[in-house]
Amino acid sequence: MTLRNRLFTRVVTALLISVSPGYGLANFQADSLALFGKWRWVRSAGGLLAANATPPPSGWSRTLHVHPDGRYAFWERDSVRTYLLCTGKFIVHRFMGGRRDMGGASFWIELDGWWSQLDQKSLVTFMGRDTILTYPGGDGFGVSDALYHTFVRETSLPGPPAPDRGQDVPGSVPRPPRIGSGLPGSYYVQLSPPLSDLLQKLGPFHEWMDWQYPSPVRAAYEYTNSQVPSAIIGDFDGDSLADVAVHGSTGYAESKVVCILSNRRDPRAITLFSEPTLFDPPDNPDTTASRYREPRPTLYLKLQRAGQSFEKADASRGTLSTDAILVVRPNGAGTVYYYENGTLRTGRPTTPLPAWPPTPLPKRR
Repeated sequence: MTLRNRLFTRVVTALLISVSPGYGLANFQADSLALFGKWRWVRSAGGLLAANATPPPSGWSRTLHVHPDGRYAFWERDSVRTYLLCTGKFIVHRFMGGRRDMGGASFWIELDGWWSQLDQKSLVTFMGRDTILTYPGGDGFGVSDALYHTFVRETSLPGPPAPDRGQDVPGSVPRPPRIGSGLPGSYYVQLSPPLSDLLQKLGPFHEWMDWQYPSPVRAAYEYTNSQVPSAIIGDFDGDSLADVAVHGSTGYAESKVVCILSNRRDPRAITLFSEPTLFDPPDNPDTTASRYREPRPTLYLKLQRAGQSFEKADASRGTLSTDAILVVRPNGAGTVYYYENGTLRTGRPTTPLPAWPPTPLPKRR
């Protein structure tokens, strides 16, 4: 620890003792100082919809760095590099309220510039010395039915440089899209703010939720870090950067598939096609509210890796030079959208699969 950091720690300790006499002093002082270090995000859960968001077993992770000089940085790391999500100053306050569901939080923190406005003021509870639980709130401020965020102390990962040294700023390196989880068993694509803004410039767009797809599709689908029924991530334009295709709707009138190409760090969004939104039949057993005629997706997406063979629109055979987008209908018919000469082209639709379950054979006499 540098002389500057040692002096800062002593000053913080003196301030905590001077402004927080009485009950809870020991916990407040010890917990505040124990907050310094690296914390890996492992879960965000709770709320009205019983969300349960976690990082994937492999692919990417997020780490909160709390520096003794009064600054924090929230980083995301994958196999390629590290991305700065947000950074700023933090202030620690002794918590006078006391919440039983927070295990008796001894303090709350203000995070200047935190990427979620709701969590810029958060209660902090230590569950042992190596796990913290945060929840939006503080003295004179509280919410109900928000998410609890869990972080565990991380000592094995090397720390990236502190952002206040001028070596990085949030958004300076484009963060690729990620497949994330929200509700239990439900997945969607997470877009960085610039990519989300680019998508919305094409008009209102709402990604289909995982639970809206028919149960046979979800049961047979191969979920990975690169694909879920409503979105796929791959290198479609061949520039070695991640692109994304998303299936969604404008609300109740129109459904469409949109592709966002990284385009050598100058992203552009392309609507592959659009069609009228369909609604569930009144007695559809796959929905719990079928009588309300809910809108429903009529296709799903799969990732086609470079090197696979396919049929072009003129029925000639070809080999994918880049990753491609496969649009699959419920009857099994699929259409490949592939990148060639600066544009996305449409392949020849495949033959629909036989109806399932098949028509039973007549009984032998």
